[in-house]
Amino acid sequence: MRPLAWLRVQLCVRLVGIALPLGLGGCGETSLHASERLPTETDPSDPPDHPAPSDDPQATSPTFYVEGATLRDRCGAEVVLRGVNEMVAWSDDDGFSALAEIAKTGANAARLVWVSTEAPARLGRALEAASAAGLVAVAELHDGQGDFEALPRLVEFWTRPETVAVVVRHERSLLVEIGGGLGDVVERSAWEEGYRAALQSLRAAGIRAPLVVHAPGFGNDRARLLESGRAILDADPAGNVLLAFTAWTGTVPAIVEDLEAFAAARLPVFVAEFSAYSIRECPTFRFDSSPFLEATARLGVGWFAWSWGGVPNSTCPGALDMTTDGTLATLTDWGLEVALEDPHGLSRTSDLVRPPCGP
Repeated sequence: MRPLAWLRVQLCVRLVGIALPLGLGGCGETSLHASERLPTETDPSDPPDHPAPSDDPQATSPTFYVEGATLRDRCGAEVVLRGVNEMVAWSDDDGFSALAEIAKTGANAARLVWVSTEAPARLGRALEAASAAGLVAVAELHDGQGDFEALPRLVEFWTRPETVAVVVRHERSLLVEIGGGLGDVVERSAWEEGYRAALQSLRAAGIRAPLVVHAPGFGNDRARLLESGRAILDADPAGNVLLAFTAWTGTVPAIVEDLEAFAAARLPVFVAEFSAYSIRECPTFRFDSSPFLEATARLGVGWFAWSWGGVPNSTCPGALDMTTDGTLATLTDWGLEVALEDPHGLSRTSDLVRPPCGP
C-alpha cells in the first residue's frame, strides 16, 4: 500500500507536470537490467515440476511462479499485478518513454501489446524498457484476436530460437501471454486441447517463465475460463500458468460475481483489459470502475487498465486513452481516476516488486 505522502507527491506531479523519476534497483545487482543475466541451462525437454533455484543467492526460483491461486516473485513473496496496457509494438521507441511514465503512477507491471509479425529483437528492446522502469512485464501477442486458428502461428513465434533467447534473457521479471482473446465461439474440447499443445510446445522450447492463457470470446468468455481453468493449469508440464480475461462486456456486478467464483475455485486469474467504457457501446456505456477496483483489492486480483495512450487508440478515439500524449502530466479524467484518485487505483494498491526479487 502506498503511503499518503507518496500519493500527494504524485498528485503534485499531475498538477504541475513535473517528471518524477522512479529509482528502483535491480534484483541483487546495482543495474536495472539484472534480467539480462542468463540463468543456468536446463533440459527443455524435461521441464521440472518446480523451477530450478536461481543463481541469485536471495532467490529460490529463476522466475516468478504460481502457487495455488497466487503469483509469487523469485523470493516467494506474493505479487498482485497492478498495471497498464501499452501498445508498444507500434511505438517509435519500443516503449521506453511510455513505460517510464507508467512507472510514475506507482504501477508495478505493464502489459506489452505485441504482434507476431514484429522481430523478437524489438520485443527484447521493449522488455529492456520495462526492466529499466522497474516494471514486471506481461508480453502479449495481440494479432490473433477472435481467431482461434491463429494459435499455432503464435506458438511458432514464441518457440523460435531467437524469441526463446529473448524470453530467457528477461525471464526474471516476465510473464508470457501466449495470445490475447483468441477465438470467438470455440468448442470446449478444441480450446482445451489447443492450449494443452501450446503449453507443452513453449515448455519444450525452454521457456520457464509463467505462461498466461486468455479466455476465448475475444477475451470475454469468463464462463469458459471458469469451467476449463483447472484443466488448463494441469496441462502445463511446469505447473506455472495464470488465467486472464478482459472486462469489455457484461455488467460490473456480473464481473465481480465471476471474480468471486475464480477466488472460490482457487484459480489464479487477472483482468487483462478494462477501460472507461464498454467497448461495444463506447462512448455511451460508462464502465463503473470504482466497485470493480474495490472487488479486485478485496480479492487480491491483478489488473491492467486499457490503455496508456503513448500509442493512441483508434477505436473510440480519446475515450479509452489514459493520457493525451503518453506522459503523466497529461492524464485524462479516465487516467486520473484509475491511476491516482480512486482509493483502490494504482497509486493506492500497487506494491512495487522490490529488490532483491524485483525486475
